[in-house]
Amino acid sequence: MDAAENKSMNATCRLTTPLLCALALTAPAQAQQTGDDQRALEEVFVTARKRVESMQEAPITVSAYGATALEEAGIANLKDLSGVVPNLDLQSGNGVNRDANPFIRGVGQRETRVTVDSGVGVYINGIYIARASGALMDLVDIEQVQVLRGPQGTLFGKNTTGGAIAIDTVKPGNETSGYVQLGGGNLDAYSVRGAVNLPLIEDKLAARLSLSSIRRDGFSTNAIDGRDFSDEHSDAAMLQLRWNINESNLLDVFASGTRTRVKPRGQNCKYVNDERGIPEGEALLEGAVNGFTSFNFKETCERSEQLGPEKFTTDFSDELPQGRDGRVDTDTLTVGITLESELGDSGPFTDSSLKQIFGYRNTRSRSDQDLDGTEIPLATRYEPEFNNTDQYSYELQFNGSLFDDFLNLTTGVFLFRETTTNQIEQSITLGPLAGNLAGTPALVLIGSGHTEREADNTAFSWFAQGDAALSEQLTLTLGLRWTHENRETAITETTPAYRSADAGELAAFTALVGLPALAVFTPADACSFEHINSHAREQYSGFSVGTPGSPAIHYFTNGLQVVSPTPTGPDSYTFCNSDRDVADISASDWTPMASLRYQLSDSLLERFALDDAMVFATYSEGFRSGVIVDGGGSVADDHPQLGGADREEVGFDFEEARPEQVKNYELGLKLDALSRRLRANMALFYMEYRDIQLTDVVLNPNTGGPEGVLKNAGGADFLGVELELTALLPWNLRLMTSFSATEADIQEFDSQLIASDPATGGFREIPIDRSDEPPPLIPDYQLFVSLIHSQSLQSGGLIDSGVMIKHLGETHRHFDRGSFESEAFISPVETFVDAFVKWTNSDDDLAVKFWVQNITNVDDYFIGGIPLVDFLGGGGQVYAEPRTYGLDLQYFF
Repeated sequence: MDAAENKSMNATCRLTTPLLCALALTAPAQAQQTGDDQRALEEVFVTARKRVESMQEAPITVSAYGATALEEAGIANLKDLSGVVPNLDLQSGNGVNRDANPFIRGVGQRETRVTVDSGVGVYINGIYIARASGALMDLVDIEQVQVLRGPQGTLFGKNTTGGAIAIDTVKPGNETSGYVQLGGGNLDAYSVRGAVNLPLIEDKLAARLSLSSIRRDGFSTNAIDGRDFSDEHSDAAMLQLRWNINESNLLDVFASGTRTRVKPRGQNCKYVNDERGIPEGEALLEGAVNGFTSFNFKETCERSEQLGPEKFTTDFSDELPQGRDGRVDTDTLTVGITLESELGDSGPFTDSSLKQIFGYRNTRSRSDQDLDGTEIPLATRYEPEFNNTDQYSYELQFNGSLFDDFLNLTTGVFLFRETTTNQIEQSITLGPLAGNLAGTPALVLIGSGHTEREADNTAFSWFAQGDAALSEQLTLTLGLRWTHENRETAITETTPAYRSADAGELAAFTALVGLPALAVFTPADACSFEHINSHAREQYSGFSVGTPGSPAIHYFTNGLQVVSPTPTGPDSYTFCNSDRDVADISASDWTPMASLRYQLSDSLLERFALDDAMVFATYSEGFRSGVIVDGGGSVADDHPQLGGADREEVGFDFEEARPEQVKNYELGLKLDALSRRLRANMALFYMEYRDIQLTDVVLNPNTGGPEGVLKNAGGADFLGVELELTALLPWNLRLMTSFSATEADIQEFDSQLIASDPATGGFREIPIDRSDEPPPLIPDYQLFVSLIHSQSLQSGGLIDSGVMIKHLGETHRHFDRGSFESEAFISPVETFVDAFVKWTNSDDDLAVKFWVQNITNVDDYFIGGIPLVDFLGGGGQVYAEPRTYGLDLQYFF
C-alpha cells in the first residue's frame, strides 16, 4: 500500500472506528494470501418506500435481513429480532404467548385487547396485520424481514408512529426444488420445517408449499401440580401460487394458516410495598385451603419469589378450588392476492406500474392470564370463548416517472375493514372479609365480571410521495397522506351485584351446612345469581345447587363450601345488572413528510476513500388511531368495594383516547467503503409526540378491580442515535454490529394512584402526576455484535461458525406508579451470548448445524409481566428463556 492509499484509508477510518480501521488496513495483504480479494458486501434491496431500491440509496432508516442473515443471527421467530435491530423491543404481550408487542424507539402498545391498536405496523407480503394475537410468528420460508424505524405515516399510514415491520416470503420459482429441516434440542424440543417448489406450467405457473411444526416443553414449572408452562406447540402451513399471466402482468396468491396451543408464561410474584394494595397480613381466606398455602397475599407472593425462575405458582391448576387449567390458543388464516401490472410508458408517465394487494385475515384466539402471579384466585382473567377477528384490506399502488425521470412518483389508496368480538371473564378476590364477618362488604370468590367487546373499524386513505432530482447529487422527496377512519365499539358488562350477609343468614347457613361459612355473599338479582352458578360450574372444579328464592350452596373439590343466602326484598329479581353501551368515534388526519438526500460526488468519495455515500435529512409525521376506552369510566361512590351497597346505580362510561401524533426530525448517513468491505448506516433522531398514548391502571367502575386502559399523556420527547455496521474482515471473518441509545422524557401524564382505603376496606383513586417517569420498554442502550467465520475444507465442504452477543441496558417495565417507584420492575444491564457451528457438504445440499442460545444461562432476566403494585403491593415477573441448545439437519433438493 503506497502513501496515498494509506492516507485515503486513514480518512475512511476517521469516519468509522479505530478497531475496524486496524483490521481493514490489513485486509489487502491478507486477501492476497487467502485469495479472497474479490470479497465484497452484496447490495441489499428493500421495498420500504413501496418500490424496489437499494437500501444504501433509500433516505430512510431501515434494517433488512435476508434468509441467510436471519439464520446466522439465530432469528427463528419474530421476537428474536429484539436486541439485534437497533431500538427494537419485541416480546410476548402481557404474559400471553404469540401476542406481539413490538416497540420501536419506545413506541408500541402494551395492551392487546381488540379495541386498541399498536404503534408499530406489522405487514406480511404487504398485508397489514391489525391484531397482536398470532402476530409473533415463526419465520419459516422467509425471503426478507425489513424493520423501518421512525414514523411511516405517509406510505404506510396509521399506527406506525414507532415504525413498521415488513415480512416477505420466498415466492414460487420455475425449478423443482425445496428443503427439509429436522431439529431437536433440550427441553424435549423438536421441529420440522420444509418447503417444496413445483413448476406447474413451464414459465407460466408455479406453486410453493411451506410447512412448520414446533414442539418444546415449558421451562417453568407450576409448584402446585408439577406442570410445565412457557412451552411451545405450534403448526403452520403456507401455500403460494405465482402466475405469469403475460409479459406485463404477474399474479401472486398466498394462503397461510397457523395453529398454536400452549400454556401461559410462568411468572413469579414480587412483593415490594407494604403500604400499597391489600393491607399487610390480611388473610383473604385464612387457613390451609388447598394444602399448599394460606390465602395471605404478602406471604404467598414472597413464597413464590423464593421459588426462583424455574418454578412458580398459579391458580391455573385443577388441584385448586378454582380448578381452571390455563391455556393460550390461537388460530390464524391469512389470504393475500397481489396483481402487478407493468404499464410502461402511459400518458405523461414512463416506466409506470400498478400494484394491487387484496388481503384477508381471520384470527381466533383465547388466552388466560394470572395477573397476580400466585395461586390465590386474586386477579385472574380468562377468555371462555374464542375471540374472532375478520379483517379485509385493499391497497392500490402506482409508480411512474415524469419529466424525463426528473420526478419519480408513488401514489395510491388504502381501504380497511375489521370486525371483531372478544369475551373476558375477570375474577377479582378482594375485600377485608377474613372469615364470616357480618356487615362488611362481601368477598367475591368466583367472578367479578363478564365483558364482551364488539368492534367495527373502517379506514380509508390516499397517499402520494415523489422524488425530484434537483441535481446529480441532490434529491428532494415530498410526501403526503390523508387518512379517515371510523371506530365503533359495543361493550356489554355483566357484573354480579352483592350485598353483605346479616347475622341471621350466617346462622341459617351454619344450620344448613353444619359448618361455619368461610365466606358469604348475596346476589342481589337473578342475573347475578345465574352468573355465580355458571361460574361455579364452568370456571371451578365444583358445582352449585339452589334456585332463586332459596340459598345456593357452592361445593368445590377440596371441600370448600360457600353459600349465597336467600335474597330479600320484593324487587330482588326484577332487574339484571348488565349494561350494553355503544360508542362511535371518527378521525381524519394529514401526515406529510419531506426529505433531502445528498449523494456524495466522486471527488468527495475519492477524498474520503469511499465507494458510495449519502447523507439525508428527514421530517415526517405519523398518527395512531384514537381509542374507545372501556374500564376507564368514573367509579361511583356507592360501589360495594368502595363502601356502598347500591350496586345497580353504577353505570358504564366510555372515554376516548385521542389519536396520537408525532413529528420526527432525523439526520442520516449511509456509506460503503474499503472496496465495499465496509458498510455503515447511522441516524440521529428527535421525535416530538402530542397526546402520546400510554397504558395506565384504573379502578373498573363495574368490578372495583384494576383495569389497564389507554390514556393520552400529553407531550413527550425522544432523542436517540442508531448505528448499524457490517464489515468483511481478514481471515474470512464477517462482522455485523448495531448500537442504539435513546433518551425519553414525558412532559405531562396526569394519572391516579390506587390506594387502599381503611375507612371502607376497599380502594380509592388519588390523583397524581406521573410525568417524572420514563416511558416503559425503552432500553437505555443496546449493543449487538455478530462475528461469523467461514472456512472452506479440502474435501470441498464448508464450515461456518459464529458468536452473537447482545448487551442490553436498563429497561423500565413498570405498569403503575407503585411499580415505577419500587424499582423492582426494571430489566437490569445484561449480556446474552449465542453461538453456532454449521457444516455444509461440497454439493451444497446437506448441512448440519449445532447451536446454543443464552450460553451463560441467564435465567433470571426480567422481560415482562403485569406489576399491579398500587393494587396488590406486588406483581408478576416473567423471565427470559434459559439456555437452550440443539442440532438441525438440513437437506436441499
